[in-house]
Amino acid sequence: MDALILSAGMGKRLEKLTKNSPKTLLQINGKSMIQQIIEKLSKNNITNIVIILGYKAEAIKKELDNGKKFGVKIDYLINKKYDKTENIYSVKIAEKRLLGKSFILLNSDVIFTNQVLNQLTLDKEDITLVVNLRKELTDEDMKIKLSNKNIIEINKKINLNIADGEYLGILKVKSKETKCFFNSINETLKEKGVNVYYEQALQHLINNKHSINYVNVENNECMEIDFSHDLNKAREIFQKKEI
Repeated sequence: MDALILSAGMGKRLEKLTKNSPKTLLQINGKSMIQQIIEKLSKNNITNIVIILGYKAEAIKKELDNGKKFGVKIDYLINKKYDKTENIYSVKIAEKRLLGKSFILLNSDVIFTNQVLNQLTLDKEDITLVVNLRKELTDEDMKIKLSNKNIIEINKKINLNIADGEYLGILKVKSKETKCFFNSINETLKEKGVNVYYEQALQHLINNKHSINYVNVENNECMEIDFSHDLNKAREIFQKKEI
């Protein structure tokens, strides 16, 4: 299994914290987020990693190099339009590299425990998302709505009163579904343009009768870092956890 890490964005919502550094290089208890992601992938025997870079790309390359010191092999791809596109365009860039391969896609601003990857890799479904089934949601969360064991809607705009939880920016696609996945990415790009999230392509799959499964994790196992208060909370929560 391979991994795709999206790390092209500018992290504007963290304001001065990302003025001179990519968001993923911010440290949580002594290690950058990107280093923690790489180490956990390595521990789970996921050693072929593609990273999509854009903003401050050289800083991330300097931090990780070729990945050898972490026991992995890193390939870098560049999103030259990182300041004019959303993350769906970064996913598109990886199509040729990942087509026909099982892979895990991760946003580079997530922090999580080893248990999260264990749950995800053990799940037997073709497309599986990491979610938190909680009710304390905000307008900024990528919300989901469920029916039985499948996700039937994924969008930030889902009404808070009917949302069932949050998608946390980590998913798995098995090899037999990668063609379908990237077809949906391409069709969404054609229909909606480059300024939408890749979750729109997941919704496109759902609308076309494809099953999207999930694994549920707790608040203290996985979280995304969007704002400075998220960073402070993560530093507190993960202080005593293995990172």
